[in-house]
Amino acid sequence: MKKIIAALIAAVVMISAYAALFASAASVDGDLLDSITETYSAALKEAGRSSFHGSCNLATAYQLKVMGIYKDGLDCSESGDKWYDYFQNVSTTSGGYTVTTIGGADCLTELIKTYGNEIYNVVYSLGTGGTSGCVHVLYIRAIIDGYVYFADSFGCTYGSTYYPEGKGTVLTVEKFISSYRSMNGNPYGLVYFTQGDPSEAAVSVSAGSSSSADLTEGEYVINASVLNVRSGGSTDDNVIGSLICGTIVTVYEINGNWGLIDYNGNDGWICLDYADYIEPSSDEDAETAVSGLLNAQIEDESGAVIGDVDGNGKASASDARLVLRIAANLADATEEQLSRADINGDGQVTGSDARMLIRYVAGLQDI
Repeated sequence: MKKIIAALIAAVVMISAYAALFASAASVDGDLLDSITETYSAALKEAGRSSFHGSCNLATAYQLKVMGIYKDGLDCSESGDKWYDYFQNVSTTSGGYTVTTIGGADCLTELIKTYGNEIYNVVYSLGTGGTSGCVHVLYIRAIIDGYVYFADSFGCTYGSTYYPEGKGTVLTVEKFISSYRSMNGNPYGLVYFTQGDPSEAAVSVSAGSSSSADLTEGEYVINASVLNVRSGGSTDDNVIGSLICGTIVTVYEINGNWGLIDYNGNDGWICLDYADYIEPSSDEDAETAVSGLLNAQIEDESGAVIGDVDGNGKASASDARLVLRIAANLADATEEQLSRADINGDGQVTGSDARMLIRYVAGLQDI
């Protein structure tokens, strides 16, 4: 009975909740990638150009202007290897964004290690070298759960897919680093733009996870946007598939911070840093969770439905999707919506608010 109810919860989470938010990795990519393409087009219009090909510095600068990181003119539009040097001497942009610089060949890895798995607005500066023999700079819109979202100022082929200039592109962090190292040599450094303290803007890589000593077999809910499933318990093993946020899986074996699951009839391993353990509950508790997901809408003291960010009178996955878009600066929001979108009450809207809301909608967490 418990397995049937757990499966029902998973199905409801996957269908009624994430049908609108994360029906597949492609649907997540689509919203953000379309926005990146639109930003690039707006940057061309702002610059009065039909193309930035051969002018990666201007492509980067005008995208920053469109995003509001630059307010009026161009704070910096130097050639690729000079961005890092320039911003080392700047603490705040004309748009009011805090500047953080990280130098060296491993700068991107260090950025993720320091600031987490949900990062926005990064300029990546590359030195001379690689097959192209030229310096290069590009604007990274987001780095989310191991994937880099960006558009480049020249057409590139990654694998068998060709991405024309300005087309929203997504690559794994590993593929992104190796591709640009091959084309342009080692990174010179990067510039990270945040509204306020960068440590407050980040979502911790280990948010919601337990130490490996505390991990146990049982049911887990995925808390990353997209989580790779691998053939073994390390990042060196092959990726055999992926799971989307909100998916409930059963872990049969623990190896460090990796868990063994059944993935389409095969053994698969997931990193439990990106999953929350679900405490075992009685059949009655599980039935209550399903009932709450399908029917109940809880009101706060003012009479407003908790989690109702879009104001339609109910909390649902569409609200979580709106929170994600607000966090990524992809949607405008009123002061009331910003207040409602700050689910955890920390004074800012981030991806962690969206994850908390979807878990609440699924009956897996109280708010």
